[in-house]
Amino acid sequence: MEDQKELFGLLDMMVQPVFCVQENFIIRTNTAARQLFLKEGTPIDSLLETGAEDYAQLSEGCLFLTLSLCGQHIGAAVQRIGNLDIFQLTTDNSVLQALALASGQLRSPLNSALAQTASLLETQEDPQTLSQ
Repeated sequence: MEDQKELFGLLDMMVQPVFCVQENFIIRTNTAARQLFLKEGTPIDSLLETGAEDYAQLSEGCLFLTLSLCGQHIGAAVQRIGNLDIFQLTTDNSVLQALALASGQLRSPLNSALAQTASLLETQEDPQTLSQ
């Protein structure tokens, strides 16, 4: 159980859409997967476009198959770890790279502004100024 919590924590840190399946139902999704409208409790069989037979026979190792999500066919690498299947969806790397670059460009100015705001709030005593 502790290993499962640790695994779920790692999934939440991943940028790519990732979700866990146990006994043919999605039991955990990361933020990126939720943005694709993947919900916990969804049967995986309803999403499989290709590879259903191979997935049913998967006992160890990796498998690549196709899912149907939001009207699109999306590739997924599946790896079985214990009694969990980890699905990692393939994404357009150029989009992810652009998002990473944008977040890096915004992080420094925003952190600086937040630090200056915190410094100003420490010196203020007027309740109206603090609420603004």
